[in-house]
Amino acid sequence: MNIELSDKIKYYRSKNSLTQNDLASYLNVSSKTISGWENNRSTPDIHSIFILSKVFNISMNDLLKDDINLEHYKKLDKVYNNNILILKIMYYVILLFLILSYINMYNLFYFHIPFMSLILLCSETIFIINYVYRTKIRKTTIYFFIFFIINFLLSLFNKYFIYDMQNNLNAYYIIGSSFGEFFLCICLTIGNIIILLMNPFKKKYIVRR
Repeated sequence: MNIELSDKIKYYRSKNSLTQNDLASYLNVSSKTISGWENNRSTPDIHSIFILSKVFNISMNDLLKDDINLEHYKKLDKVYNNNILILKIMYYVILLFLILSYINMYNLFYFHIPFMSLILLCSETIFIINYVYRTKIRKTTIYFFIFFIINFLLSLFNKYFIYDMQNNLNAYYIIGSSFGEFFLCICLTIGNIIILLMNPFKKKYIVRR
């Protein structure tokens, strides 16, 4: 007999004495989302399936066995694994360019690469596009402002930028340099968030009860 995934989620949730709110908290989704899964109005993504299997202490195969969407989830699993690989590679790329950007900011060791901010931003964009984990928006926003303020204060110690501001009277040059420094602070802040809060090597899918 084929048992739909929606029925399995409802069955194993009840078996583990979990409310919809309890289960939602494990997956960082709303109870309305859980209700949608259990009433077959929507289906969980492959990452949610993985967490559900950990919460219910069963294998993904047991959770998906006999489900009509099994082939769909097999395809999603391949895409998911590819995304994880890209994330891990880009994480190190961003870490490298983040370090180089700070060196570039202060022109340490006479090191300077043009368009470093743009290179860093492109790396961050690729990472974010492929990011498959859920993050808490409020927490991320708070950290964004904290890191931005820190990076802005650090930019004030950039003697080359300060020297240009004090000795160049060209308004367009001042505006352009200021925008460039602001853009760099944004890119550095995004990089800080990725490195410290979005590490793909941390097993965020492990559920502790």
